[in-house]
Amino acid sequence: MLFSDVPTDEWAIGPTLVSSRPAAPAPKYVPAMIAVERVTLKPGRSSDYLIWRRDAVLPFLATQQGFLSSTLLSGDAGAYVVVEKWTSPEAREKSFADERGAELRAEAGQFVESTSEDLTGRVVDVFRGRS
Repeated sequence: MLFSDVPTDEWAIGPTLVSSRPAAPAPKYVPAMIAVERVTLKPGRSSDYLIWRRDAVLPFLATQQGFLSSTLLSGDAGAYVVVEKWTSPEAREKSFADERGAELRAEAGQFVESTSEDLTGRVVDVFRGRS
């Protein structure tokens, strides 16, 4: 087997050398905030909760102005950590004030035993020195 290093200025995508393409613009910095919440579920409701989040909560969040992402981390048995990323605290609050948002919080009662908001704060971009 023979390996040969090829300098990056000789790489191509399709018929065009990468070195002859214009440089891609730097990604636009979007300030954001993170909300972290611990959710403890009622016994035996984990599977139903996950389906409800997939089919009801995430489609709603995806329609909200300022929503960036949601991650669900499994914790102890019957507990999850929900990490949501928003462009601003105001965007998150606006989604809470939405009628469908209120309905979803009421629906959560059938699965959720308790919640606690552990942390909310601004995202810090350590590479660009921004928060």
